[in-house]
Amino acid sequence: MRYTTDTAALRCDDAGGCCLAARGHLAEVVDGLLTLPAPDNPSAPQLVIATVPNLWSL
Repeated sequence: MRYTTDTAALRCDDAGGCCLAARGHLAEVVDGLLTLPAPDNPSAPQLVIATVPNLWSL
């Protein structure tokens, strides 16, 4: 998050595949994330659209 008008969010699977990307105003991004079904729900986004680098590796 840079500012409330420039926010980004990703939803990734356990393997580091990005299943959802959102960008916009903070309230819109948070509302969008809150309306998503749980990751294990069959209607949740499953298609991997990108891979995420391992940012937190030691």
